[in-house]
Amino acid sequence: MKSFRSKALRKFSTAVQSVSSTDAPQVNLSEVTTTKTNGIRCVSRQGTTGNSVCSLRINAGTRDETYDNAGVSHFIKRLFFAPSNLQTQLSFINGLQQSGADIRVEHGREDIVYTVEGNESAVTGAVSAFVEQIEHGRLLDWDLTPKRQRVAYDIEASLEDPQVVVSEALHDVAFSGEGLGQPLVAPAYSVNGMTIPKILTFMDQNMVKENFTLSATGVSHQSLEKMADEIFYGIDVGTANTRPQSQYTGGYKMISEHRFSGGESQTYTALAFRGQSRGDNSGVSVLTELLGNGSNTYEGSLRSAGRVQRNVVDQTPEINRATSFQNTYSDAGIFGVYFESEGGESMQPAFKNYIGQLQALAKGNFSKSELEGAKNRSLRNLYNQTGTPSGIVDYLQESQTTVKHDAQKISHVDATAVQRAAQVALDSKPSIVSFGKTGGVPKSL
Repeated sequence: MKSFRSKALRKFSTAVQSVSSTDAPQVNLSEVTTTKTNGIRCVSRQGTTGNSVCSLRINAGTRDETYDNAGVSHFIKRLFFAPSNLQTQLSFINGLQQSGADIRVEHGREDIVYTVEGNESAVTGAVSAFVEQIEHGRLLDWDLTPKRQRVAYDIEASLEDPQVVVSEALHDVAFSGEGLGQPLVAPAYSVNGMTIPKILTFMDQNMVKENFTLSATGVSHQSLEKMADEIFYGIDVGTANTRPQSQYTGGYKMISEHRFSGGESQTYTALAFRGQSRGDNSGVSVLTELLGNGSNTYEGSLRSAGRVQRNVVDQTPEINRATSFQNTYSDAGIFGVYFESEGGESMQPAFKNYIGQLQALAKGNFSKSELEGAKNRSLRNLYNQTGTPSGIVDYLQESQTTVKHDAQKISHVDATAVQRAAQVALDSKPSIVSFGKTGGVPKSL
């Protein structure tokens, strides 16, 4: 079972080295089938091999929380293996174990996702278990006590990971603590402050059919529609979740090393800008790959020849690693670079050199071969993401399009689109977050 950090925290992703279009993995780009059954959006894709995978995505996450119920999505995830009103915890867990399926529950800024991977019969049983927990979960005060301990452990573990600390602070700064700026890891005050009424109210408002997407591969669409029709019959149709658009604002936050027990020996810094929303991010994807990554540490492979390596890392030996990243959501996004360095003083020249590269790209100072290589790397990332049954279902549950459509959008990115994405970033107020030895880290550009 994956840890709570595997998907939801969306750590800073790593760009891959340049490949030609003929080197990119070949995947089945067959179209998906999408229907609305019993109020539930059903999405399936056939033509893949391996296990059957099915996900139930609820369109509600931490951005839909308030200060009063912050952490409720985190608690709902941890309550999955609790007893229900229909069977004991032992009986519930034994049934899932006997199926041989891999089952995981994850929460994100915009969703809570239940996923099963196994044979087709195990998928049906697991989806029934998902609905049982949503509709008939036994929520009593004594059931909450062990979950408080589990959430407290998650919070403690997150503070030991510098990337998580920086990512959480970056979203807070980028979106002024509202919407997408709400904490993904439950805040400490929620451990004892969470109550059953808060959980039930959130579930009643958000766990309705209009917020559900049932996605699958290795399962016939007819079977998927049958599950939607028969298993979810007792859940209200409800009203689809509407939320205020998250507004990117920018700002800065310095987190001194003494506040946390991990990561004191280095400086961990993110410099980010306004990005693009999901479905409209092909230009930023290619821009991210044009910038690339960098490292001053030998890692057993060829070093990246990207602009961040040549013009930022190579010029600043105190930087151990630099990673270009983008985080995309339904209505907003952030884009930038994450540094790990020996001290904060190295960040001023690093920022200056990085901005210089963004400015050059905004002016179109890149070659056709550079652009082609960046597009191929973006395509490879897309294909790698969707190259397994589990990966394609993760993709289907969020995307309103197809892999083929998104691949075509990347292929059609031209120099103007990249220049525009770079200029949008430069025109926005930067978000600067640093953790560890923060002395010398600039608070503005």
